[in-house]
Amino acid sequence: AEIIKETYGAEPIFMCAPPVAESFEYDVSVTRYFHMWDVHDAVCRVGEYYKIPVIDNYKAFMDYLDNHSGSTLNDLLFDGLHPNDLGYAVIYDNIMDSLGLPRFPAYKAWPSE
Repeated sequence: AEIIKETYGAEPIFMCAPPVAESFEYDVSVTRYFHMWDVHDAVCRVGEYYKIPVIDNYKAFMDYLDNHSGSTLNDLLFDGLHPNDLGYAVIYDNIMDSLGLPRFPAYKAWPSE
């Protein structure tokens, strides 16, 4: 973190990827040695260790689902791996909120509302 600050005059920020659909997490045709929540935990721990802020898109997706009953993770994903428009809106709002920046346009509603 110090090298980035000294070299570029900027503070580093880590960002966690959003979760993927369960069909990908548990696909037995592919050998996986970790899951997306493992990646999430590793990024958060490294950020904590080096005192680098983390923008947590994994948690933002989970929070969205908690606050929008009836929604599923697939409602936020295009193909089970990549965000769709609503998923990108959740990421955008999370980044703007995490950086303390206003959303554009201000107070825009979720696309599904």
